[in-house]
Amino acid sequence: MNLKNRIVALVTATAIAVPALALAKHSMKADKDHVPTATFVAKLNAGGEIEGKTADVTVSDDDNNFVVKVDMARVNTGMKLRNEHFQTKFLKGKNTATLTVKKADIKGKKSGKVTGKLKLNDKERDVSINFTTKDDGGRLKVNGDTKIKYTDFGWEKMCYLGVCVDEGVDVKAELYVTAD
Repeated sequence: MNLKNRIVALVTATAIAVPALALAKHSMKADKDHVPTATFVAKLNAGGEIEGKTADVTVSDDDNNFVVKVDMARVNTGMKLRNEHFQTKFLKGKNTATLTVKKADIKGKKSGKVTGKLKLNDKERDVSINFTTKDDGGRLKVNGDTKIKYTDFGWEKMCYLGVCVDEGVDVKAELYVTAD
């Protein structure tokens, strides 16, 4: 499988999940001017980078946790063939990434760093997430970022014809949410 496609799964899931950490009793309602975005950037050893984006995310909560689910089948790398390979050769039916964060760690904070449980490729790991929130015209704007190591989730180092994806991948996301 194409090394670019492998990185898309890991990073996209984290990118969307990251800002959801600051939601404390907010629900996501996007409109045409405020669509949630998640972006990952993975650098290549030969120069250049891979970028992937998606806006397909759901956020739910219970008494103790926020749970963010990302449908990775909706990831767009900007190339039709890469998207197809991502689905058929990499995800192989494992389309959902899940991040769980304790409400007590984030409720009422405008910024900070929290630890959440990220599940990708049937592997669950702790991830450290930086987040900020800001009131934005009746909405809450939430930004988040983290860096993950894709090999921590069971994928081998990704190389094709001598071009390799750096194991550390930057993940950023922006969401607009409205209060319940």
